[in-house]
Amino acid sequence: MRVLSIMLAVIACNPVPALAHEEAHDTMLAQMDIDITQLSIEDLLNLKITSLSKKTESATRVPAAVYVLTAEDIRRSGVTSIPEALRLVPGMDVARVDANKWAVSSRGFNSRSANKLLVMVDGRTIYDFLFSGVLWETKDVMLENVDRIEVIRGPGGAVWGANAVNGVINIITKPAAETQGGLVEAAVGTEERAFGAVRYGFKTGDTGYMRVFATGWNRDEGFLETGEPDDDARLGQAGFRYDSNLTSQDILTVQGEAYDGRQGTPDEAIAPDSTSNGGDLLGRWSRNLPGGGRTSLQFYYDATEFDNPVLNETRHTVDLEFNHELPRLGAHDLIYGLTYRRTSDEIGNTPQLSLIPDRRTDRLQGAFVQDEIELSANRLYLTLGSKFEDNDYTGSEVQPNIRLAWHTSETDTLWAAVSRAVRTPSRLEEDFVIPLPGTGQELRSNHMQEAEQLTAYEIGYRFSATPDLFLDLATFYNVYDDLITVEGLDGIGNKSGGETHGMEIAATWIPAQDWKFAGGYTFLDMDLELDADSLDNQASITALEGNDPENQAFVRMGTNFAQRYQLDVTLRYADRLQSQNVSSYTVADIRFAGHINENLELSLVGQNLFEDHHLEQGAVSNGGLVSEVEAGVYAKLLWIF
Repeated sequence: MRVLSIMLAVIACNPVPALAHEEAHDTMLAQMDIDITQLSIEDLLNLKITSLSKKTESATRVPAAVYVLTAEDIRRSGVTSIPEALRLVPGMDVARVDANKWAVSSRGFNSRSANKLLVMVDGRTIYDFLFSGVLWETKDVMLENVDRIEVIRGPGGAVWGANAVNGVINIITKPAAETQGGLVEAAVGTEERAFGAVRYGFKTGDTGYMRVFATGWNRDEGFLETGEPDDDARLGQAGFRYDSNLTSQDILTVQGEAYDGRQGTPDEAIAPDSTSNGGDLLGRWSRNLPGGGRTSLQFYYDATEFDNPVLNETRHTVDLEFNHELPRLGAHDLIYGLTYRRTSDEIGNTPQLSLIPDRRTDRLQGAFVQDEIELSANRLYLTLGSKFEDNDYTGSEVQPNIRLAWHTSETDTLWAAVSRAVRTPSRLEEDFVIPLPGTGQELRSNHMQEAEQLTAYEIGYRFSATPDLFLDLATFYNVYDDLITVEGLDGIGNKSGGETHGMEIAATWIPAQDWKFAGGYTFLDMDLELDADSLDNQASITALEGNDPENQAFVRMGTNFAQRYQLDVTLRYADRLQSQNVSSYTVADIRFAGHINENLELSLVGQNLFEDHHLEQGAVSNGGLVSEVEAGVYAKLLWIF
């Protein structure tokens, strides 16, 4: 991953459920009626997920470390972006590199070029195939359209394939039937200079529902000791979603969006702005089968252009996925699927960095199968499965897993899992050429990389400690092999490995109807080393161990009072980053909202309070200048009609 950080630093720092039968019309009063502070622990236990096995399951009964952020969690937290929302998930490491760039990872290896985390929107992959990570500054999701964010910490390769190594994030948006009527959002602030959104949903025909929307934001610069940074940014987006019950068994979804943005860097004299634009179109057909089975076919097309003074990328991706969940056969609950992906790029090379060839098309095809076996009626379940893939870089890869869930009571689940996952080389690693100034030599890929490998061992326990308190504990021990190293002028090798272990605790406490507390704690320890014959520097490998905080914690409190008012407070703590000279920090986010009437809400939000500014990521892992995060405040008006 270090070589990816080097190359990305050059780029960055140099020049669906069934539809309702009637229209759903949101109002502020309706939101108060379903406010999560008024839910019971039993209601929270019924939250569903689909991202672990591509079928609907109870989030509290699955044999994996999962966490679900609901739409109400996101709204009441006052966050303005997906990375900010992910701070509220135990086990996630989220850090701001500058005013518009993020480093997001799970269970280690964090940096802006983090590449072991699969991120999707409605099942559509949004990581960049250039380096297998997410350029968060070029991606946006209208938060009012989000139904939930499902986060799986730990391997997901057995279902989702390569690069789902340390976690899977699936951002799931609401069906169009749930966003009928109009919505207008407008906000101004100190750091969030201005952001807003408009949305309108309407019915089409007897069974169809549509929504159209547009959103945009403009963010201020961060803080720089040496002067005024130039890392402000803007992004605009527009899109639509259409859902229809074609028959009593068939559901059709078509959705798409287009975006355009500009991203600054902390020193524009050295690193001019980047621009990004693109769009995507997704279609999904699903059918409910007699006896409880389900089949689905999904297609998406994605076009992106990232224009940077050092490396430009234009990419077109086509993805096709078929899944079939069979009706339950005795003790067996079987699901299988097929995938095909074709991605082609055109690279604008520069003297600082080149990819040879500058045009390339890659293909991936795969299949997965998973069987959940009921060993004891409604008590003990064994899950066996694997993903089988063939790619253009390392050939065939197999990623199996075995999971065991023991439901000791209606609310309590003890689970364990052993999994294998791989991260295959990216286009950037496979074909790069970097001139070494003043030497007349080049650092060039040797096209000999193997897949990075993970074997993960996990144990977890979820239980209701009291009728008002629910706890979720997860522990893991990860063994990594064939991690990428820099072998001098010989190019890239796979001559590093090591171990990580840790634990994650999530708690939800609802002591009264209008009060809710939630919290999380994460511990992570990493021990990496080079192979004896590696030419890389052990100090650089050791530095990776200090890219993630050893300890993290957060506490959230939400309350309703006087019928029309809400108060939400979040406290966050992150340990120091030893290898990056980044100190530990504690900050607070506070949201106060009042309902002017049943359709109109006014909120005031303070973010990153307690300190005027603080550093979250250092230049060591990002290869260039970084700015500090500043405290800020914004006011927002939300009108739903």
